[in-house]
Amino acid sequence: MVWFKVDDGLASALKTTRIPRARRAAAMGLWVLAGSWAARELTDGLIPDHMLAELACTKRMAADLVEAGFWEVVDGGYQFHNWSLYNPDAASVGSARSAMTDGGQEGNHRRWHVQRNRKAPGCVWCYPEGEDGSGSDGKPGPDRSPESPPDRVPDSGAESGANPPVPVPVPVPVPVPEPMENASHSPARERRPVVVDEVAGSFARAWKTWPKKADRKSALARYKTAVKARGGLTELEADVIRFGQAYARSAEEMRFVPGLAPWLHGERWHDDLPVPALHPMTRDEQNMAVVRRLEARERDQRPTRGQEHLAYIASLGTASCEPGHHKLTVDGSCAVCITPAHEIATENPF
Repeated sequence: MVWFKVDDGLASALKTTRIPRARRAAAMGLWVLAGSWAARELTDGLIPDHMLAELACTKRMAADLVEAGFWEVVDGGYQFHNWSLYNPDAASVGSARSAMTDGGQEGNHRRWHVQRNRKAPGCVWCYPEGEDGSGSDGKPGPDRSPESPPDRVPDSGAESGANPPVPVPVPVPVPVPEPMENASHSPARERRPVVVDEVAGSFARAWKTWPKKADRKSALARYKTAVKARGGLTELEADVIRFGQAYARSAEEMRFVPGLAPWLHGERWHDDLPVPALHPMTRDEQNMAVVRRLEARERDQRPTRGQEHLAYIASLGTASCEPGHHKLTVDGSCAVCITPAHEIATENPF
């Protein structure tokens, strides 16, 4: 790709200001389009007459560019002023493209031929002198197709251009250890330590049953240290699962359920299991139970009717009634002197 160069001071250049403002934008737009086309087609700044219509150029626009000094009138069209001074000519662009092409071909040759220790027919880098039977133009000869691989030259008579011998890998024997007798009952197998994968798997199963999921990282660290304190991985996992299921059945609020990390730190597998609730109550039922307890407490503290009457008599002082002048109540006792009914029945009014 070739770039058409435009100076950043074009808008205020003296040549630009020579064009009247009413026609300046159209003329300079034509100049940029024509320069882009000339750079792509490698015409060294020549704009043929037949391209003027394609670029939407009018005679007035071309005349403005000529009068301002951007273009020059030549045979067959117009020529950019000082094109080679600011833009590369066609010869330099062609040589640069050819160098890039040759560099790419050489890179492919090194990658696919040299590194793989092979030669390809028709490759000017593999056979620079036409050694593959092709002519000077690099095309394969009549006795060789482009797909046929080159003949390999043996090492005995090889001089220049021969393929180097392909090294044959020599297998290296690997010593096989002898099997141990009674390996399945060896002491090392019986006293194998607890590996990390087993601890992680056991913790995952225990964590799944714990109702309160909080601070998994700390819980895993506590779980690893608690294995020794509990006496084994299997026992610890069973305790965690047993207490986790008990906490879930107890129907306690989640804020009262301890996290697994503090539970392990406190070695609480020695505690009693939480008592499961027979009939878990809803929030409304719990509120009604509190209201009933408060009403019962208030009812127990309130004095009965008899207690109120005795308090009233005590406030009046000691009172007595004449025989036969008692103020009887429903049960036959006196409401004034508090004489029982059986005593009133035995009294003699005369």
